[in-house]
Amino acid sequence: MLPPGTPFVSSTFSRVSTVLGRDVVLGNLRRNQEELLRIQEQLATGFKVLRPSDDAIASNRVLDFQLRIRRDEQFVRNIDRGVSRLETSDDALGGMNDLVTKAKTISLQQVQSTATAATRLTAATEVSALLKQAVNLGNTQFEDRYLFGGSRSESTPFLVVGNAVAFGGDVRAFDADVADGLRAQTNVTSDALGVLSDEIRGVDLTPGPTFLQPIDLDPRVSDSTKLSALNRGEGVRLGSIQVTGTGTATIDLRIAETVGDVRDLINAQTGTTGVSVLGFNPALNGLQLTSVAPITVQEVGNGVTALDLGIQVTGAVSPFDGGDLDPNVIEETLIGDLRGGLGLDPAGVAITNATSGSSFSATVAPGSTVGDLLNNLNTANVYVDARISSTGRGIDVLSRLSGGRLTIAENGGATANQLGLLSTLAHAGIEDLNGGQGVGSADGLDIKITKKDGTVAYFDVDNATSVQALVDAIDNTAGLDATITGAGLNQIEITDTTVGAPTFTIVNFNGSYAATNLGIAGTAAATITGTPLTFDGVQPVGLFTGLIRLRDALLANDTIGINQAARLLEQAQKKVLTARADAGARTASMELTKNRLENEKLELKKLMSDSRDADLAEVATQFQIQQTVLEASLAVASRILQTSLFNYL
Repeated sequence: MLPPGTPFVSSTFSRVSTVLGRDVVLGNLRRNQEELLRIQEQLATGFKVLRPSDDAIASNRVLDFQLRIRRDEQFVRNIDRGVSRLETSDDALGGMNDLVTKAKTISLQQVQSTATAATRLTAATEVSALLKQAVNLGNTQFEDRYLFGGSRSESTPFLVVGNAVAFGGDVRAFDADVADGLRAQTNVTSDALGVLSDEIRGVDLTPGPTFLQPIDLDPRVSDSTKLSALNRGEGVRLGSIQVTGTGTATIDLRIAETVGDVRDLINAQTGTTGVSVLGFNPALNGLQLTSVAPITVQEVGNGVTALDLGIQVTGAVSPFDGGDLDPNVIEETLIGDLRGGLGLDPAGVAITNATSGSSFSATVAPGSTVGDLLNNLNTANVYVDARISSTGRGIDVLSRLSGGRLTIAENGGATANQLGLLSTLAHAGIEDLNGGQGVGSADGLDIKITKKDGTVAYFDVDNATSVQALVDAIDNTAGLDATITGAGLNQIEITDTTVGAPTFTIVNFNGSYAATNLGIAGTAAATITGTPLTFDGVQPVGLFTGLIRLRDALLANDTIGINQAARLLEQAQKKVLTARADAGARTASMELTKNRLENEKLELKKLMSDSRDADLAEVATQFQIQQTVLEASLAVASRILQTSLFNYL
């Protein structure tokens, strides 16, 4: 047995041509040199697998390990960038927390009996400086992007507008892939700063069973209605349907985008099926099919398209009215299709954000869309964020102006009422009442109601997020009915439905003035209708609003206003501290993920080394053997290749 790599030299060369013998010898030498070169490459690189042809299975394993290592390295880079962003955000929030603490100290000092108008004027200057610092911190940048701007990170998010601060960004959260199948939020949204007010939500202002419930603008179905908006935003799962009337045809609806497309595709086969879409039933808000023969519409295969379109039927008499397609409100919805096709009063709405001194009247042009209306509101100089509600059934409006109060009124028509956006108690927070003075609640319980049957109910006003929430809490108490009433929906009405004493009473409790300031303190045989309340609009509740309110109260030498500003600052500080805690938890979680990825990368490199790296001692031995074999082969070949007929002449 010859050593591995020894060139084979046939003993029959004497019986073949010289050319063949030479080619065989040279071929063997070439293979020997190639093997020696391969071993030299292994020694030079330290790898035993240099190309797929060396070992296809090992090469696949190596490529897989390399991809996984590069993926983990990208995850680690994402984590490092996210952690840096969060740490920079935390530094800014820490500075804001220090500003709030300083402002709270000032408020405590300036409500003391030793404080004077002069000291408060000086303190107002100091608070103004704190406000400027807060705006500067809100505009902190990271990698040339504004940290608190959300998706609008290229533009300055906070601008001083008159005596207020306007927010020009959004509160979008950004996620990054930090592990396989795992994403983490890598920014702190401006929610931490309280830059948006509570929504002025569209509510039904028509007396009846849905009074003050979230409004349903109930768009009618038309040719332009998007299929994606149907079935309360669930859309239509498109496929093929089989339509039968006087004949049968299979209709592929996968290319349809609007209800009009569905109508056209079905009507294109009317010559075969005898079935056509006559129009839309205004009462049922669905497709209306007609034919001279009974109508059948069935699914093809396992599809659900006919079901989603409300026209799945067997042997229906013409005309057949499909089910309610119940479309959501989307930006493409025509204003004329809202409210079941009644549309909106073209007079529009009047919006005012008081501190900015700005107002805007948004009219509703014929043929315009909901998107046009939202764009008109959002690009006006009243600093609002108008959007389609989370339910997809109405429109909500928020204020982006800290220090301003947002109100929505009619512009000479009924549009605000139709949208459910008219500023009433239904949209008011407790702190928004009585010129922003609130209701003078105490710590703990505020209102005591003694019912005719002798039972007593107590209510803590501070637990209510809004006037409507307080009314709901009273209304959900056994023996009490409560609602918001009055021509301007600015009064609270409470009825005692129990039986017993001739009267029931509502009084202040625990040193609170809430019952009086809500206009409901008193005694009645059955019903107490409160006095009209003043609602000055909604405002953002956060850092900037708290500082602005404190500054203005100090300038006005208003001790009640200073106390109210202190409460706003307390709420603002809680938001900042909560955001810092959340950012810290996310940072810690990402650091743990990074450590796991680093360990995983080391393990992958070890496994890759087992498949790819050469045993250098073994390779060096093979190199010596192969070199010896090559030298011997060259010597033998030199003698064989010299032998020819001419050697014997």
